[in-house]
Amino acid sequence: MTIEHKEPASSRLPKKEQGVPQPALGCDGSPPPSNPALLLRPGESLRDQLITDMGLEFDPFRTSFSDDDFLPFEEIYVDPPTEQDAADMGVPLLIDRLQEQRHTFVFANYGMGKTATWHALEYLLRMARVEQPVLVVRYTPRLPADGAHIPASDTYSLDVLAREMVVDLLIQSLERSHDRFPRSGPPSTAQQDVLRRLYAAAPGQLKRAIRNLADEQPDETTNWSGLRPNILLRTVAPAWRAWLAALVAPLPRRAGPAMSWQELSQAALQLGFACTFVLVDAVDERSIDIRRQMSVLAPIIERLRPFEQARLFVKGFLPLELGSILKHELHDRFEGLTVQPELATIARRTPEHLYQILDQRLSAAAKSSSSFKSLDWFRSPEIGESIQERIITLADGSPRRLIQLVSLLLDEHSAHGYHTNRQIELSATDWQHFLTKAATHLPSASPPPE
Repeated sequence: MTIEHKEPASSRLPKKEQGVPQPALGCDGSPPPSNPALLLRPGESLRDQLITDMGLEFDPFRTSFSDDDFLPFEEIYVDPPTEQDAADMGVPLLIDRLQEQRHTFVFANYGMGKTATWHALEYLLRMARVEQPVLVVRYTPRLPADGAHIPASDTYSLDVLAREMVVDLLIQSLERSHDRFPRSGPPSTAQQDVLRRLYAAAPGQLKRAIRNLADEQPDETTNWSGLRPNILLRTVAPAWRAWLAALVAPLPRRAGPAMSWQELSQAALQLGFACTFVLVDAVDERSIDIRRQMSVLAPIIERLRPFEQARLFVKGFLPLELGSILKHELHDRFEGLTVQPELATIARRTPEHLYQILDQRLSAAAKSSSSFKSLDWFRSPEIGESIQERIITLADGSPRRLIQLVSLLLDEHSAHGYHTNRQIELSATDWQHFLTKAATHLPSASPPPE
């Protein structure tokens, strides 16, 4: 199963001959109506109301870091261009190449789409209705608590990886129990033994969440915060309920014995997963230097061959500046691998590509054909430029900055013009206020120099 890549007609750049400013139109093609009675429902913000008045089912610009995993990634994701695409026009989409059972390392500058691609891959794999799914493990390399350096023994990083594997394997095994997926029957005797061991090794918060799930407590009492932002698990299939209740009945006084990554890779196969993908992200180029970035990655890079033998594949989403260093390091590690890894570099986005990102998000959130299709629907006659073109220019080739800018525009408009004048359209004053704030409050598209 792959994400279908579509090229919306509306994602193309506006024709230059259409440069004469046009008055903004409302969702039905008429001027935006005034809104004299702006009544908010409990828990609803002005921004929520603005999104509703735009004719959108959800806020497609609510987060700038692609971390709102409840967004429909199969609809909003736009595959990034890579340098490999330019060299070979017949190369498959990056999102398709990432699903292959081999190690893959994606390099990009800050804000160019590493995290968005990572989340899209996770969403796609976890939602796939296949007999043998892929276990998706989130792994964020971290320095030890003292922040000094990785200890001489690299067991620290591998222990962190194993703990993340316990969480993801237990959660995704329970997700797969639901009848929306194939093979939703109760676990076999051997699988029950594996799940018991996983449950014993799980952190306390995950145990509590699973107990609430077994007790069929309301969703709001099951606290997944701090475990995984994206939890598809809300109910358990009836065939699993009795067994799950038996699993959580004897409350462990302490955590069970830790499991190694080797044991967990084997456990994933026993539970019906075809293989394991370890998604490596958040090696933050803005906070730690190259040497320390390499130190947290080294234990993973050094084990590419044993990982492959265990059907565990690394999918690294890494800073561009690590590319030249890692390519040299990785060359030595590639020897003996059955399938050669791919090294992909995300290219700088063109204005056309940024237009497509806006188009995809607005289209995905649209309730009907009369919903907002362009940011220029905010434009009042007194604004002498295209709002959408200006924001594309300010984004400077960065998808992250693009989403940040649109999010700021919605926040500022909600708090000022929309709140004060009860109108969807932006005044020239509010537009200038936004431009001033964007220039002073948003980070640049590229990371600052060392």
